[in-house]
Amino acid sequence: MLKTECTQFVSRAVFITCSSLKASEEEYLTVLSVPPSSEGGEPVRVIELGPAAMACPKGLYVVHLVCKSSSSAKDDLEPIAEKLFHFLLKRLLINTFLFSLFCHLAGNVQSDKPTVLWSLYFNQAIPDSSCVSDLPSNVHVMLLPGMPLGFGEALQQAKEVFEKICPDEEFLQPIPNPEDIILDDFLQDANQNATQPDIAEGGDDGASSQPSEEEIPALAAEQEQAEGVDGASVHPSEEEIPALTTEQEQVEGDDGASSPPQ
Repeated sequence: MLKTECTQFVSRAVFITCSSLKASEEEYLTVLSVPPSSEGGEPVRVIELGPAAMACPKGLYVVHLVCKSSSSAKDDLEPIAEKLFHFLLKRLLINTFLFSLFCHLAGNVQSDKPTVLWSLYFNQAIPDSSCVSDLPSNVHVMLLPGMPLGFGEALQQAKEVFEKICPDEEFLQPIPNPEDIILDDFLQDANQNATQPDIAEGGDDGASSQPSEEEIPALAAEQEQAEGVDGASVHPSEEEIPALTTEQEQVEGDDGASSPPQ
């Protein structure tokens, strides 16, 4: 169960502006640390994201203000916001035409400060995971995003939980060097698969190919031999004609001798 005194609160504000806090030819992330505006206050962290961070369209910027809560988010952050930005209107414009007109007017304002087009103040509750008790051993509690910038704290928490679940495994193994990866077997299988369709098209599908000029005489001779075997008549040569005539006369003589006289 979570105890009430273990919950911390963070004041946050989000702004959409027409220009950058630190203008430059190239787009960068702007990070500022602003001292407290009053005694007993908390320092404010300012993070500005531009179109290069894919946080907003071209020509706009998103700015985050964060500090530990000592009061409401507006009371904690509005004094710092007024030092950093120029507020043309302090109300939300819903109508599209009015919003476009407002952006046009904001671009014509003669001010060194970025003009705020939209703003939001809110408080965030961040419970301390060390105060959570009476949980099963296989349930792990993680911290919510809070004051720290980046993902160093979240990465450390993930490593601690991983080592508890998999004590004998390495956390986030390094990526191997691409030059050390051997793909011989993979490439060989790919080449075999690429040549098989060509073989099937030539032999398995039975597609007839046109013979070359050198193969035509040999194919004609084979065709003539096949016709002779199948019983097709073949014209005798000049040397075979006398022998065939003698055989025919002998057959006729035998037939005449055996026939009765008239």
